[in-house]
Amino acid sequence: MTHEVAVIMPAYNAEKTIRRAVESLTRNAHPFDLLVVDDCSRIPVTEALVPLPANVEVLRLEHNAGVVGARNAGVSRLLARNYVFIGVMDADDVSHPDRIARQVAFLKANPGIALVGTWARYIDENSGATVFHGRPPCDPTAIRDAA
Repeated sequence: MTHEVAVIMPAYNAEKTIRRAVESLTRNAHPFDLLVVDDCSRIPVTEALVPLPANVEVLRLEHNAGVVGARNAGVSRLLARNYVFIGVMDADDVSHPDRIARQVAFLKANPGIALVGTWARYIDENSGATVFHGRPPCDPTAIRDAA
């Protein structure tokens, strides 16, 4: 284990978006390792990410497993490495520069909490305009009521 945090990024035919996603994560000051699970993309992720950043590992699946299968393959690999925290990010997402640090600080300050999420802005890929804001509930009661 190099760091206490690892991020899983499933990727399927994400050659247009993955570089920006990875670069946005690397703006995080909190150290982390990134496992990109290439879900049998037509253009291998290793080709789309040349040169591969030092903290990035690519696991290429032999057959397309879907986003859940790719995430599960990543989780299986990372659990064997004893990371303290495992995060997930999609290959077309852009990370806030403080995301990892803020989530880790919150989880350390609240050991009874096992999972955190984020709000999100959904952006039209053609115009760049914000389509809507995704704001899942944050209060424990509201979370239970939403289920």
